[in-house]
Amino acid sequence: HDTSIILGLSLDGTPSAHNKNRSNSYDQIDINFFLETYPLQTVRKTINADSIATLSENIIFLHELGFKVSASLAHGVEWNIEINKKQFARELKTLCDYYLNNPTITPCSLLFDMFLPIVSRNQELAKWCGCGTHMVTVDIDGKEYPCQSFLPSAMSVENDWTGVDFLNNEMFSSNECLTCLIKNICPTCYGINLVHNGSISKRDKNLCELNKILALANSYLLGKQIENNIVTFESDSKQFDTIRSILLVQKEYSEATNQHHLTSMIGDPRK
Repeated sequence: HDTSIILGLSLDGTPSAHNKNRSNSYDQIDINFFLETYPLQTVRKTINADSIATLSENIIFLHELGFKVSASLAHGVEWNIEINKKQFARELKTLCDYYLNNPTITPCSLLFDMFLPIVSRNQELAKWCGCGTHMVTVDIDGKEYPCQSFLPSAMSVENDWTGVDFLNNEMFSSNECLTCLIKNICPTCYGINLVHNGSISKRDKNLCELNKILALANSYLLGKQIENNIVTFESDSKQFDTIRSILLVQKEYSEATNQHHLTSMIGDPRK
């Protein structure tokens, strides 16, 4: 049933990196089974404060094994934000240059799924994921939940979500997010927001800082791909909107994050 049922694999990179994060389990994984049975399926890598400094090494290692990679920042953990921001920017730049030098390799989800055209701050609010609408998690008793983050094992009595209208996108963003340039492409977990911050709409501000750097890195990579004719567009208007989005992101965040090395020529706000 390999065309209808997918077995996901969490794999954090090199054996030492994976073992540190996942209880010495690397040697228990049948790598070839996953490569041969699910060649189109990504492996899942979670990034925390301890592993962010070796992000590029570990993702490149997974690519060299033959995997596509889905990577995300951990939610509900402690960050050493001033140090981690510098590490994140450095590692993302290394990854971007790796993908530019190896254009046949599909970039990891950090640098592939996130960047969408941003042509205005006045976008309609959108949910980051499909919890409660396009996703469902079934517990052992058959009861359905919006996603695994809303399971009783992840919640406490105080984390009441019964009044949440999952069709109302306004419930999923706080007022301080409304004017954010990347509010609709900023990765978040609503269940973890509720558990750790007391509200599905209240996000970890440390992750906000990291996601600004991530948006800047996406704009850098896409700008370079356009410069080098690596990407094409279905219409002139789509290309125009994309380039405008690159300019907006780089103008907004290159100074704010002090990461000028993540600006490409097409979108360098200082030019």
